[in-house]
Amino acid sequence: MNRLEDNNSGYSSQELLEKVQQHRNAWQTFKYSDLLLFPCAGNAWELIGNVLAIHVPGDGFTFHQIPSALRGIQKNRWTVKSAKVGVEVEDFSMDRSQDLLVVLQAKRSQDDCLFPVHILTMSGDKHPLAHRHVLEGVKLENDSEMLYDIRIYGDLLGVLFTAIESDISILVIWNWKTGRIKKRVTGTMLELQTFILLTEDILMIGSLQIDGEPTPNLRVYHLDGEDYVANDMLDNMAFLCALTFPLPKDGVDVEIRLFSDPPPAKPNQNDGLFMTCHDDRLLVIGYDAYVSDTETEYYSSFVPLSSLMAIVERCLAATDSEETIIPHSEWAHHTEVTTSVLSDVWISVVHGMRAITHEIDGTLIRARILDFNQYAIRKDLEEGRARTSSYEIVGAETPAVRVNGKFLKDGDGYINSSLKQPYRVVSRDLPKSIRENVTDLMLTEDSVVMVLKEVECEMFGILSF
Repeated sequence: MNRLEDNNSGYSSQELLEKVQQHRNAWQTFKYSDLLLFPCAGNAWELIGNVLAIHVPGDGFTFHQIPSALRGIQKNRWTVKSAKVGVEVEDFSMDRSQDLLVVLQAKRSQDDCLFPVHILTMSGDKHPLAHRHVLEGVKLENDSEMLYDIRIYGDLLGVLFTAIESDISILVIWNWKTGRIKKRVTGTMLELQTFILLTEDILMIGSLQIDGEPTPNLRVYHLDGEDYVANDMLDNMAFLCALTFPLPKDGVDVEIRLFSDPPPAKPNQNDGLFMTCHDDRLLVIGYDAYVSDTETEYYSSFVPLSSLMAIVERCLAATDSEETIIPHSEWAHHTEVTTSVLSDVWISVVHGMRAITHEIDGTLIRARILDFNQYAIRKDLEEGRARTSSYEIVGAETPAVRVNGKFLKDGDGYINSSLKQPYRVVSRDLPKSIRENVTDLMLTEDSVVMVLKEVECEMFGILSF
């Protein structure tokens, strides 16, 4: 019922069940085991798989394994010096379950616009499973402002390169083990705004156009069996469906952002006595509307992947001529929508079926944890625990979120259906000693990670469970 899996712990079923129950109760009551503080220095950071990694130019990487007393994970810290990496780091990502560190190399001069990708272990060595340790980068026109989005899913590595001034987005998907490119797609920033790998075969792209017309949507493509074509366009890919959003009024700019925590490639000793079951996971969709220079509307949708994949499976079974544009009203009933603000920077807000947002209590931030684990929720409802002193289960029939009238072009003013899956909400104050300095919140399997604005620098505060 807890959607957790034994990781060859050696415990008896009864002993493991007690540990699992303690872990669940700790999250429901917000009873953390420890408070850790780390300086937030450097030009890049990542929070994936219970590891916080920080890169400082000229120094290197520092990795912090977040402990969990209840899952038997020890605190650990290790470093990889710049000299060992051997290149200037522009950005990076990692996958602890595969001992994988992906480093995007900075361009070496103003005239050099090639961005090679290096495949390393998290100790800084060449990865033993990689056939090629330097993947061919993307060559772009010299652009003063670049954005990067690196995502890993099993054997697949996707990097979205966006040149702001040139209005060009290039998505490259490699098999990082073989070094071969699976897909390379070029588009404008409106066509190719963000992406996520739903599975090793299914790609989702956040786009603001359909056939050249302004239509915010999530486009889904099938990757399996496709051959690499240099500088391919979106129109040439195996399109499955597009999930549309309500149309904004003329003059209102919108941005789509996608947040998810990919499942580990395989369990390892770093995963503790038990770990989250990944047969389903949560996709968080940020839909931001810039009404004016001083007014922005924020909407965050929380969608179980199983709900999206049910739609995708229907499209896979359809004939090639049945390309599907799915209106928002037909897929939004699978979602929960809030007016939560999701940061552009501190983006690790979801793990498994749990996500974190925050609410403002006066001048302070409170943690608000949403848990969509339907197995545990059904058990609570069956046993009469819809509301306790620790949490509340928000029912399947709740008022929909009404959108600011300045935002939507047409419709009844609602961004989502009032029928959706129930979810558990835990809302708690943060520790008194630091809560006045908390600006953002993130989430891992065993911790709430806080961004603290101190006088001299930012800090990470970690509540470990």
